[in-house]
Amino acid sequence: MRVYIGTFIIAFATLAMEVAMTRILSVVTWYHLAFFAISTAMLGMTAGATTVYLVPRWFRPEKSTRSCALSCLAFALATPVSLTVLCLLPLNLFISFMNLAALVAATVACAVPFYFSGIAITTVLTKSTLPIGKLYAADLIGASAGSLFALAGLEFLDAASLIIACGALGLLACLSFAWSVLTRKAAIGLVFGFAVMTLVVDVNSSSPRGIRPVMVKGRLSDPSFIFLEMWNSLSRVVVYPETRGRPQLWGASPKARFASPISQHLMTIDGEAGTTIRRFSSLKDIRHLLFDVTNAA
Repeated sequence: MRVYIGTFIIAFATLAMEVAMTRILSVVTWYHLAFFAISTAMLGMTAGATTVYLVPRWFRPEKSTRSCALSCLAFALATPVSLTVLCLLPLNLFISFMNLAALVAATVACAVPFYFSGIAITTVLTKSTLPIGKLYAADLIGASAGSLFALAGLEFLDAASLIIACGALGLLACLSFAWSVLTRKAAIGLVFGFAVMTLVVDVNSSSPRGIRPVMVKGRLSDPSFIFLEMWNSLSRVVVYPETRGRPQLWGASPKARFASPISQHLMTIDGEAGTTIRRFSSLKDIRHLLFDVTNAA
C-alpha cells in the first residue's frame, strides 16, 4: 500500500507544480511562454525516464523502493531552489546573448524537479513487482487530483507558495516509499522537514516580500508599492496604493474639465493589463467617465 500511496503523492505533486509553474511564467513573461512550463516538465520527466533506462544497475528491482524515496527527496529539495532561480531571472523577448542565457537557465531551473519526479515514477512503473495496472491507476489518479488541486489551491495561495507546497509533498512521498526501511530518526527528520516547508508556505503566502518574481514583464517588481496581491487559476491581480489627482482616462475629451482631484488605485493583471479602481457612492463620483471616448458603447 505504501508504494501506491507514494506513487499517488509524487504524481499529485508533479502535476500541481506543472500547473502552478504556468502561472509563474505568465507573470514573469508573456502568456505564450507559459507553454514553456509544460515543455520543460516533459523534458525533465523524459530525462529522468531515460536515466532509469540507461543506468539500470542503479534501479534494480531490489533497490526500487530506495531509488524512489531518494528521488522524491531530491524533488522536494530541488523545488524551492528551482523556484527561487526562476523568480530571479529576467525573461525578456528581444534577441541577445544574455536573454538566451537567461532562457537556458530558466529551462534548467524548471526541468530539474521534474527530472527527479520522472525518475521516481519511471522506477515504480518499470521496476516494481506490484501489479502494473494498480500502479498506473495510482499514478493517473494522483496526476488528475493534482491538476484539480492546483486550480483550487491558486484561489488561496499564490503560485510560488503552491509550488513550495508541492515540494513539501515530495517529502511525504519519500516517507511513504521508504517507510519500511527508515530509522526512527530519519522518519522524524522527514516529518519535521514537511512541517518546516508547510510553515514556509504559510509565511510566504501572507507577505508580498517572500519568494516572488523579481522581474515582471521585463520590469522590476517592488513589493513596497503593492497594496494588495491576489492570485487565482487565471491571473495574478495586484492593486497599488491609492493616489489623488486627475482622473485616469484612456481617451479624454478636449472638453473635459475637472473641478477637484479624485482618489484612485491602479490595478494590473499578470503585471501588464491595467485598469483603474475609483470610489463610487453616487453618480457624481463617476461623472468624469462621460468624457472618456472608450465609454461611448
